[in-house]
Amino acid sequence: PKAVNIVGSDLPVDASSDLTRLIKGAGYTLREITRMRSYDEYQEMAGAFLNVSVFPAARAGAEALSGRLGQRHLYLPFAFDYDEIDAGYIMLARELGAVYPGSGSRREAAEAAVAAAKKAVGGRPVAIDYTIVSRPVQLAKFLTQHGFRVTDIYLDAVPAEDKPAFDWAKENLPELLFHPTVHPAMRVRPRGGGETVLALGQKAAYFSGTDRFVNMVEDGGLHGYEGIIKLAGLMADAAAHPKDARSLIG
Repeated sequence: PKAVNIVGSDLPVDASSDLTRLIKGAGYTLREITRMRSYDEYQEMAGAFLNVSVFPAARAGAEALSGRLGQRHLYLPFAFDYDEIDAGYIMLARELGAVYPGSGSRREAAEAAVAAAKKAVGGRPVAIDYTIVSRPVQLAKFLTQHGFRVTDIYLDAVPAEDKPAFDWAKENLPELLFHPTVHPAMRVRPRGGGETVLALGQKAAYFSGTDRFVNMVEDGGLHGYEGIIKLAGLMADAAAHPKDARSLIG
């Protein structure tokens, strides 16, 4: 059957993502459990030849599922590295018997969106937490390389696949602070009072005491170049429009 599943995510992948467009553009039916509306539709997922997982916590389960059902599996996480994005889509295109058209115009669009976000954010500090994306340190590296002033990251352990970015940060961002969210002292840590922080994620917003934040969890269904473009747009919007953190975060 000419069908592909995206498995193991709590949120549906953005319908306009590069991942979705590549699969559908190759003539395949795409199924996600988050979009299934009946048990019969769910059962049809067993007939797909390929499972794609995009969230790190789902990788092992997706591999086991694929092995049981005789399906192929690809792990294609939301990355903030252009070469890694391209490598993943080249592998996917090969599985689909298609040709990856390349990323020239997509990279240009991503760069333009990030530049617009940088203009909107200006020089204000940026804080990131582990709930917004699966690779928060790689995101910090990406933003820093594009001129943003990333000052704080809230996470309790560095994910294995984020270790290369963490090693880069130790060498290149000595002033970047890492905060363990589960530490008891975080309950009484002073919040706010200084520069207005742009927070990426709810925990970063809470601990920073800011009303300028991107309210998103678990990659938000974003993927590839389109994901970077949309995240940049959310950052620009957050910089311009305050949110009621108390009502949104609880």
